[in-house]
Amino acid sequence: MKKTEITEQGPDLFLKFKVLEKLQTFFPIILALSVLKTPFETKLYLNIFPPLVGLLFLLTFRKIEKTFYSLVLMLSLGIFVSSYHGDWKGVMRIGQVLCMIGFTCQVSNFSKKDYILFLKSLLIIFTIVYGLEAALGLESYNRKILGFNTNRYSGPVGEVNYSAIILAGMTLLWLYFSKWKAFLFSFILLGFSNSRTALLMMVEGSFGISFSSHPSFKKVIGYFNKILLALLFLTPLIIYLVNVFAPHSTKASLEVLSSGRFYLYVPYINMGLDNLLGIGYFRGWDNYHIFLDPMKELVDSIRGSQLNEQHNIFIQVFSEFGLIGYGFFIAFLYGIFKRIQETNELERERRLSLFVALLLGYSLLNGLNDMIFYFIIGLVINKNKLYE
Repeated sequence: MKKTEITEQGPDLFLKFKVLEKLQTFFPIILALSVLKTPFETKLYLNIFPPLVGLLFLLTFRKIEKTFYSLVLMLSLGIFVSSYHGDWKGVMRIGQVLCMIGFTCQVSNFSKKDYILFLKSLLIIFTIVYGLEAALGLESYNRKILGFNTNRYSGPVGEVNYSAIILAGMTLLWLYFSKWKAFLFSFILLGFSNSRTALLMMVEGSFGISFSSHPSFKKVIGYFNKILLALLFLTPLIIYLVNVFAPHSTKASLEVLSSGRFYLYVPYINMGLDNLLGIGYFRGWDNYHIFLDPMKELVDSIRGSQLNEQHNIFIQVFSEFGLIGYGFFIAFLYGIFKRIQETNELERERRLSLFVALLLGYSLLNGLNDMIFYFIIGLVINKNKLYE
């Protein structure tokens, strides 16, 4: 298929409702404020704004792009399972994820100007919050780096790693738009989080975005992105096979290198294998103890407790939506990949690098309902030319 630039406009709330036209200019600013969930241990929960936008979109247009059909199937399966268990809170949470589909469709209509305004607003918010936390000595906890104790700050979200992944996404977006001063400033701000998740995203994304148009690296980056994407898709299978066939010494080394995550993942994978339709969204934690192997508690000496959430969006979906639901999730992500492949040649590898970096970051975090996850997906499927 010939790769051509597509400039058609999708459904847009601001085109549908004239009363919203006055808000259109300020919409990216209001959206940026949604990162303020629990700053300074103060419950604001402005993160409710993106799902509300998505709900309005879905109620208005009553349709979504075909790219999201498989995700809807996965969530529908989750609603069935959660309803079967009488978990109505889980049903509500799945409803929130459904709303984020509408939000993504709306964000995919953004112009370059809208994205830049959102990033500027986000940069101001992170600068103010991190600055105040540092000035007031409100560090969350310390982490040793090269033998030195460094402070980690909770940021606008109120949790170190979730603030860090939003900031890392923002930093890569500045790089995507070649706004170098803003990129460097955002990169410096990442020091307030000292997050390995953010560092992993930056290493993969920065190289891919920066050199994707270089003749000597273009093909290499393309192959690397595709291989890494395939490995991420196969995460549950790879961990399962390592656990079954690798010697104990290898698994013990992986446990240490992953900061106590390897044996954390294993029970969740068994949970997904034993429940093909899933255990229910956010019910993994409650059922985790059932799948624990008492012979595999090396994690206790590292993390302090083996009981923890999945810390991996792929493991999260596999354990809570089952093997069938996971298949729908991978079909959704593959659909995003196909959409990126239809983008103009100048942007194709840049967008793919951004998408893979996002998934790499969430291979260390849960995030099925995170705003930045859907915001970046909205950008990479945007039909308009955003980079020149």
